[in-house]
Amino acid sequence: TAQTQLRAAGWHVVSVADASHETQSTIVVYVPGKLAQARVVAQRLGLPPPVPIAQAKGVLSTQTDGVAIVLGPNLLPNGAG
Repeated sequence: TAQTQLRAAGWHVVSVADASHETQSTIVVYVPGKLAQARVVAQRLGLPPPVPIAQAKGVLSTQTDGVAIVLGPNLLPNGAG
């Protein structure tokens, strides 16, 4: 699973939850004030630039107080970490 893959690579996984809507691809989302951290996460994982949580379809702004990875059908890139 993605949680296991991330933890094995040294990432701190706070929680796992389901988005209310499927995404087309894996994205990093962030709340206001967390853009810099979100950019680091997206870059280190080889993902596209992060998206403000308010623009992420199916992800509630209450689902994180920082940065989150929303998995799409493509999951995480191989060797993410």
